[in-house]
Amino acid sequence: MASVFIVEDEAIVAGDIKEAVTSLGYTVSGMAKTGEAALEKIALAPPDLVLMDIHLAGSMDGIETAGAVHEKYQIPVIYLTAYADTALLERARVTQPYGYIIKPYDERELHSAIEMALYKHRMERSLHESMETTLLVINMTQDFLYLIGADGKFLLVNDAFAQYTGMGRDELTGTSAYDLVGRNLLTPRMACWQLAPRTERHLAFEEQFNHRWYDVDIYPVYTGRGIVGKYAVSIRNITAKKQAEEQAKSNAGYLRALIEEASEVMVMLNNDGTFAQESP
Repeated sequence: MASVFIVEDEAIVAGDIKEAVTSLGYTVSGMAKTGEAALEKIALAPPDLVLMDIHLAGSMDGIETAGAVHEKYQIPVIYLTAYADTALLERARVTQPYGYIIKPYDERELHSAIEMALYKHRMERSLHESMETTLLVINMTQDFLYLIGADGKFLLVNDAFAQYTGMGRDELTGTSAYDLVGRNLLTPRMACWQLAPRTERHLAFEEQFNHRWYDVDIYPVYTGRGIVGKYAVSIRNITAKKQAEEQAKSNAGYLRALIEEASEVMVMLNNDGTFAQESP
């Protein structure tokens, strides 16, 4: 069962909260009357959730303490308060709390707030881990990988593409792909400009651009209503491959010319031993 840390400067109220939390099946990992004491104890044994009174005695109030808990440990915090004015709630909102409980409260309200906070935190952590894994994977390649919204703005880019543009990943996110078209870094098709995928699930083409060749794959991502919401784009530089193909064609043409002009009998064989070319 989840562990809960209680920060409350009134001993009787703190005891009542502890009893209620325990009766709901949670473990009370610790209690503190001041923000300073709370931070010291939480550092030694981080709980799954903190119940924080907004109004605390001492140099740190509940809001400042909650901000430190969020920044250092990313532990969900639920505020406990008997009253709060607009300015106080605005300060509290900055610390990204997972809920508020107004005193006096009943156990059902407390139980619901704790369960919702724990669930939200699990989902956020899972999403964060998923995003970190995704970034790790897409940054393992030198191919250009990015996600573009239907409005033409970058939602996600990999390091290779960011390096190519001379911008940072975070700097690129939210900017328009059409700006890179204007800077001659992408073609309109690479920026998914005026694409009409309809029901296609994959668009593939080769693009010659700035004296280089690129293999481009675009995957439209459809919403539940069948409308394109974004595009996943993969771009691979195939210039070396194209140059090798052209060199191979040139070599083959040169050998054919030698064979045709030779006075002796000469043949060019395929890998399987069959005749590819013979002199007249």
